[in-house]
Amino acid sequence: MLLKFFSFITIPLLFNFSNCSKSRPGPKDSEILQLVLSENERKSPKIISVKSVNLDEDKELEIISLIRNGTEEILCIFKNEDKKWKLNYKKNFSLLNAGPFEYEKEKKTWVPSKNDKEGEGYIVKKILIEELPGDSFNSIFLEILSEEPPLGLFSFPYIIRKNLKIFDGLSSLKEHENLRKTRRADFTYNPSEKSISVFPSDPSYSQEFVFNGWEIVPVISGLPVASILNAEFSNFEKGKETEIKLLLKNRGQTAYVTYLSVSFPEGGVIRVDPKMTGAKIYNSGKTIYSMKEKKFIPSKYPLLEITKESWGRNYKYDLSFKFTPTVSGKQNILFRSSVKYSGNIIYLPNEYSVFPFQIDQQGFPSYPIEVGK
Repeated sequence: MLLKFFSFITIPLLFNFSNCSKSRPGPKDSEILQLVLSENERKSPKIISVKSVNLDEDKELEIISLIRNGTEEILCIFKNEDKKWKLNYKKNFSLLNAGPFEYEKEKKTWVPSKNDKEGEGYIVKKILIEELPGDSFNSIFLEILSEEPPLGLFSFPYIIRKNLKIFDGLSSLKEHENLRKTRRADFTYNPSEKSISVFPSDPSYSQEFVFNGWEIVPVISGLPVASILNAEFSNFEKGKETEIKLLLKNRGQTAYVTYLSVSFPEGGVIRVDPKMTGAKIYNSGKTIYSMKEKKFIPSKYPLLEITKESWGRNYKYDLSFKFTPTVSGKQNILFRSSVKYSGNIIYLPNEYSVFPFQIDQQGFPSYPIEVGK
């Protein structure tokens, strides 16, 4: 099944979040509630769990807290800045009738439970902390309960990285055939491959997802997943040519032909090694095709297009070129990839992407890469 996004052997380490106590790290209970909820918003709030983890490049640990407030649960992240705890992230999950539920595998349904498990949410059923590829810090993997007709109660995965949503299983999976059958989009994390498997216990429906540097995307036969591993560059000075190196990796499946697009909205001039194969340069004024206008238009800013042939899974690709900026300082690069699939052209990112993308001069969604100082 081609998932909506494109139209495990290893048991995961699941943190048993500590109960609130005087000895636990982070802000006090009263401080947590004060930072998260106003007096008018409070409905007998209860702090369910607290954990200290590293969630960004800064070595200082953040604090994750799960709060139950009436029929909603709130995931919060706090960071100590200038010796004072500040609320950095807040996400509310709600159910009309929130209470303890457990999953019955035989009946394939969620049922009310008498077991109010310590440290476990009614809505947030699982919290997994793991590193994504290329990261030296953790991201947050959640299993969330939701209720929508005609499905009734079901669960879906939800992933947060550096306070940004990078996967939303509600939008990607709620029409999935197996979710309709089982009412549960369970997942596991494979730390060796650093990939996510949804429906891992059912070989007929098990689906692998990987991180491409911006968001979590499905791995589908014949479709590459161009992932950025590293960007090398020096400081950008107006009118001075500099080299940019992008290290890419195909974390998807082997593709016969992959098309890569890199453009510079701030303007400038691109130059590549004459020996470089599959490269086309469209500096400002050159003719390019506009998907939005359905016609050829002059380029407003420089564009580099690469045709990458026979790109195998887990193979890396060094993309190196010269660039002369028209302004000094930070440069915003727009990156996207595409491939021909079953008579259609599939793009990443696309309209279903959860990562904040930008529209390039041709009308295509593109991932932003900020380089320079």
